Amino acid sequence: MTKSLVTTPANTAFGTPHTHNLSVPLINWNADYRILSQSPGEVVFTDVLSTIDRPRTFRVSQRVKPNVYAGTNIDPSVYLPNRQGLDTLIEYRDVLTITDSGDATYRADVPVKVGITISVPVGTDLVDATLVADTLLPAAIAGCFNPNEASPFHTGMTDLLHGVLVKRADG
Repeated sequence: MTKSLVTTPANTAFGTPHTHNLSVPLINWNADYRILSQSPGEVVFTDVLSTIDRPRTFRVSQRVKPNVYAGTNIDPSVYLPNRQGLDTLIEYRDVLTITDSGDATYRADVPVKVGITISVPVGTDLVDATLVADTLLPAAIAGCFNPNEASPFHTGMTDLLHGVLVKRADG
């Protein structure tokens, strides 16, 4: 017998998906990054092109999750035989600099951080890299925007950055 993955039905579409000009750069790990620190389950890479006082880093960590069902409302009768999971964190940190064209002495550094956590069960080949990259990550990123948002100003992201968590139906 062949097992197949049935995903949750797609939400009602608000119309044609909008392009948010989200480009994913290819990182030249060998040329631009070196291992800054490494411990079991975690590696921190530093960008050798960033300045010492404004480092740019990636942290990649993994930990075994004893029970992927903990904290869910999934009926135990439909659990996988192996309840173990794997949490993977990819965290990007950078330091941006603000200057003032009218004051050559003005400088303010601003730390920023973005993290993605991927939590998946182990022991099933059906939850794979294609599912994560093509379905789960885009769905999570879509949560940053308002429905029908076609504005180049990304009002949904602007709302989030101003502490507004509730999405607007009008985009």
